[in-house]
Amino acid sequence: MSRPGQVVVEKILVQDFNKTRSFNITDDLVSLKIHEDVFKNTMYGHIVFLDKMNALEELPILGEEYLSIKFHLPFDTSKKREFEFFIYAIEGLSFDDSQRYTIVTLKFISVEHITNAKKLVSYGFRDGKVTDYVKKVVEDQLFLNSKKKLKVQETTETKTLALPYLTPFEMIEFFRKNAFTSNSKTNSYLFFENAEGFNFYTLEELIKMNRTNPIKLFYQPTQDKKDEEDLLYKTRTVTNISYVSLNDTLESMRRGTYNTKIMFFDLNTKVFNTEQFKILDEFSNFTHLDQGAGLKNTKEFLQSIAPDSTEHYVFNKSYFLPDDSSRDNNTTLLSVKERAKHFTYIEMLQQTPMLCSIYGDATIKAGDVVNIQIPQPTAAEMESGRQFQKYLNGNYFVGRVNHVIEGDYYKMHLNLFKESYASSIVKQNPFYTSGVASTVETVVRGGGSAP
Repeated sequence: MSRPGQVVVEKILVQDFNKTRSFNITDDLVSLKIHEDVFKNTMYGHIVFLDKMNALEELPILGEEYLSIKFHLPFDTSKKREFEFFIYAIEGLSFDDSQRYTIVTLKFISVEHITNAKKLVSYGFRDGKVTDYVKKVVEDQLFLNSKKKLKVQETTETKTLALPYLTPFEMIEFFRKNAFTSNSKTNSYLFFENAEGFNFYTLEELIKMNRTNPIKLFYQPTQDKKDEEDLLYKTRTVTNISYVSLNDTLESMRRGTYNTKIMFFDLNTKVFNTEQFKILDEFSNFTHLDQGAGLKNTKEFLQSIAPDSTEHYVFNKSYFLPDDSSRDNNTTLLSVKERAKHFTYIEMLQQTPMLCSIYGDATIKAGDVVNIQIPQPTAAEMESGRQFQKYLNGNYFVGRVNHVIEGDYYKMHLNLFKESYASSIVKQNPFYTSGVASTVETVVRGGGSAP
């Protein structure tokens, strides 16, 4: 009978660079880790196996091989995961307890990363959209020559760009920073690879597409679920939750998350111009994970640090950028002015990182939205039924996925992010009711006297 966390590893194959010789190490697997990250261009990971066939010397393994992986959940064969990576390093060698076999650790990465590392291209992109250029760099033989699926959110501007001697990923990074679409308030474009291929989307659009029908994860499900045979339900059971940090206000002030000023100097007219950003003015215009989203700080505090015309020095972050109004169709400036919003939106998202562990679920990938209802263990819960967290409940953005397979056991570690609280902050004082101070009594049990 299938159980949560069980996985069927169909194939793990190591092939030499010419793909003329191979070793099947499926039965010798010790552990496998595959990482997806919306802030990384490609997937990567490492594998540990018991070298019973002496593949290290017989193939031999040199750090220039291909690694083919294929696995699926036993109760859902429709969602098979199949990858091809490039082995680029032999990270470690050791011996098993019997001292008979070598334990080999190999590091691998997507094949496109190796293609990128060996190419420097000088190229002119003329009269097209940024998304057209991204498609060309990913798919064209001159650049990455990737056959993987590419999903893009179309940009709305036509640009002519000349990029001298850059790697393909450096070109895409330039495109990402200068991409503009009229359908986004922040133009927070990301380029990343997940289990389904490459993606060039704004963070806003990823949230908008997935927030209405998020993947539901279940925390402490045994108290709520009757059907114990629902394997998909069990697979999406949260086994552990922890927060790295909740909100670092000082760091947010330093990095300009709340208030930013951009100064432009026009090289043609010799005139200074400024663009200002204040989170209090822009928050309601952003796309949020939760319907009733609220700021992570009180309005009173944000108003106290918001700059006005006489307090220009209160801006938490300032940028100076050159401009040239003599250039025709200077559309690049539009995206430059959006950078404050772009930066703030990304910073807001990363303020509340959650680490979450679940049984392996091949359907969850980086860029998805999940929903978690987190219980609030309070005294009131016992009287009125289960209560849930006010601010940390709801939808989370899946920023990173770490697939871990050990033998036939499959688990996932998720890095989840939340750019706002689930609801607006309501200030309550539990010690006052109807304007009268309540008494809080502390009972000390046991011997001894109070200090």
